[in-house]
Amino acid sequence: MTKTMHFARIALVVLLLLSWSNRLLAQPLDYHKAMEEIMDNYLSDYPQPTIKAFDSLFAGINVDELPAKTSFLYYYYYGRCLEEIDPDDAILYLTQARKIASSNRDVGIQRFEALDAEKALADLYLAQGTEESKAAAMLLYNDIITVGISLLKDSDIFGLVIMSMIEQAKMGFTIWLDSGWVEKIWIQVRDLALELNDGTYYSYYVLNVLNYYCDLGEYDTALSFMEDAKNKDILQVDASSYCQHILKTKSLQSKNETLEATFGVHSLEYWANKLELAILSTELCSEEKSTKLLQEVEQGLVDNKLTQSYEYAQALFLLSNQTMSSPAIAEKYLSQQIYILNTRPEYFIYTTDIEVYNSLGVCQMKQCKYTDAQTSYTNALNCLERDSDYSDSPEYKNLQAIVYHNVGRNLFYLGKYKESVDYFNKSISLQEEVTGTVMPKSRVYLSEALGQLKVN
Repeated sequence: MTKTMHFARIALVVLLLLSWSNRLLAQPLDYHKAMEEIMDNYLSDYPQPTIKAFDSLFAGINVDELPAKTSFLYYYYYGRCLEEIDPDDAILYLTQARKIASSNRDVGIQRFEALDAEKALADLYLAQGTEESKAAAMLLYNDIITVGISLLKDSDIFGLVIMSMIEQAKMGFTIWLDSGWVEKIWIQVRDLALELNDGTYYSYYVLNVLNYYCDLGEYDTALSFMEDAKNKDILQVDASSYCQHILKTKSLQSKNETLEATFGVHSLEYWANKLELAILSTELCSEEKSTKLLQEVEQGLVDNKLTQSYEYAQALFLLSNQTMSSPAIAEKYLSQQIYILNTRPEYFIYTTDIEVYNSLGVCQMKQCKYTDAQTSYTNALNCLERDSDYSDSPEYKNLQAIVYHNVGRNLFYLGKYKESVDYFNKSISLQEEVTGTVMPKSRVYLSEALGQLKVN
C-alpha cells in the first residue's frame, strides 16, 4: 500500500468519525424528558425557578411549530406553574393545551394530562366567581366526566371524574337550587366509588355530602347518611365521631334558643354557645360556611362590646386559621390576635406568639409586603430568643427551623441574598437534626439565593 493510499484511508476514517459525531450532536433534544426533570423540582408556592427553566429550555424556539405532544406538555406544565401567581395567564396557557389535546390524535383527550388540564382550567374559572365563569367551569367538568367515565380503570382519571362530579353537584345546587339533580349526582358518585372499591374517593365523597347537608342545616339527614356510611368497610374516616359532632350541634342549637330567651342575644352566654356551634361547623360544614359562622360570632362579640372575653380571642384564633388562603383577611385577624396575646396571653392555649408572628409574616409575604413581613419575622425571632431556655426541645427546634426558613424566603425577596443563605442553612441544619429530612423547598430557595450571589 502506498503512503498516499494510507493517508487517504486515514482521512476517510476521520471523515466518517466526524460525520457520526455530528449526527450524535444533531440528535433532537428530548423535550419531554427535559420538562419532566424540570417539573420534578416544581414548588407550587415558588414556581419562578420552574418557569425560568422552561423559558431557558425553549429560548428561541417557536413552541407551536414543535410536535403536538411537545407543544401540549409545554402549555400544560407552564399553565400549572402559573396557577398561583397569575391565574389569568394560567387560563390562557391551559386553554391552549386543551385546544391541542382536542384537535390532535397524537396527544389525545384521553390522556390524564389532558383531562387534568381541563380540571385545572375548570377550577380557575370557578375561582373567578362570576356567573359566566361558573358556567364555563360546569361545561369543563362535564367534559371530564363524559370522556373519563370510560377510562375509570386508570386510577388518576377516576379521581378526576369523581372530583369533577362532586364540583358539579355543589355548583348545581348553588346555581339552580335543584336538590333533586344534586341527589342524583351524589348517588352516581357513591355507586362509582363502591363499584371500584376505592376507599380514598369514597371517603372524599362522604365528607362532601356531609358538608352539603350540614351547610343546608339538614342535620337529621346528615346523621342518617353518616350512620349508613360507617357500615361501609372501605370508609377511611371516623364516621362515629362525625355522628357525635352532629348530635352535639343539635343539642347546642336547642340550647341556643333557651339562652336567647333567658339572657338575650347581647349576652356573653349566648355568644359563647354560638362560638361552640361555629367550632363544630369547622368539622361538619364547608370552609365557606364555617368561616361565615365564625365571622358572625366575631362580629356579634364586637357589636356587644365583648372583645375582652376568652370567646373573642378564640374566634380570632379560629378565623386566622380558616382564612390563611386569603392573606389580606387573615392578616387582619392575626394582627388583632397579636394585640390580645400581648395583653391576655392566657387566652391562647393552642398557639404561641411565635406562631402568630410567623403566620402574620407569611400573609404579608404573600401580599408582597416584604418590609412588614420582615418586622413580623423579627418579632418571631425575638420571641424565640426570649424562650431560649427551651432551645433543646424538639418542638422549639422545629418551630425555629420554620421561622428561619420563612425569614430566608423574605430576605431573598428583599434582595438580601447573603443573609438569606445564612438563614436557609440554619433552617436546613435544624430540619436534619430534628426530623432527619429537609423540606425540598428549603433546598430550592437556598440554590436560588446562592445563584443570585454568584450573579451579583
